[in-house]
Amino acid sequence: MTRKLLLISILCGFAGVTGHAETLWHNVPQKSLLAFTATWESNAVPGRFTSFEVRLLTVHATPRKLLVTVDIPSFRFRSPLLDHAARSRTWFDIRQFPKARFSSMAFQKTGAPGAYQAHGILEIKGIRHPFSIQFHLRQAGSGQLELVGTAQVTRTEFDIGTGPWKTSSVIGSGVSVRFEVRLVPNS
Repeated sequence: MTRKLLLISILCGFAGVTGHAETLWHNVPQKSLLAFTATWESNAVPGRFTSFEVRLLTVHATPRKLLVTVDIPSFRFRSPLLDHAARSRTWFDIRQFPKARFSSMAFQKTGAPGAYQAHGILEIKGIRHPFSIQFHLRQAGSGQLELVGTAQVTRTEFDIGTGPWKTSSVIGSGVSVRFEVRLVPNS
C-alpha cells in the first residue's frame, strides 16, 4: 500500500471505531432546572437544586448513556428553616452523603418522537435502587438539545427522613421531580 492509502485506511478505521455519530453532551447550568415537590400535611413544598451535572451520550441522536450527579447541599426550599433542617442526618445527611447520582444505559422509546424512559440506578445517601425517569429529548436551537421530564422518588427508600419521620403521615413519602436541562456538545 502506498503511504497515502495507508493513512486513509487508518483514518477510516478510526471513523469506524469512534465515528458512529457519537456525541457527548453536557448541561448548561444557567439554562437548566432540577426541581422537586415534597408534601407536608398534603400541602406542596417546592424546592430545587442549584448545582448538578448532566452528561448524555447519543449515537445517531438516540440516547445511549445518561449520568446525572446532584450536589445535595445545593438544595433550596422557600424557607431557610427547611433548608437547615434538611441538611441534618435525619434527612439528607449532607456531610456524609454530599452527592446523589442517577445512571442509565437502557432507554426505551415511549411513543411520541423524542419520548423515552431511562432505566437505571439512583443512589442517594449511599443507598442504590433501580429507578426510571420519563423524558423528551428535542432540538433546542442551533446545536443544542433540551432534556425535559419527570420522575417520582420514594424518599423513605433512601432513608430521607428517619426515626419518627420515616412514616408518611405528616411528610409524604412521594417526591415529584421535574427537570428542564439545556445540553450542548462537549468541545
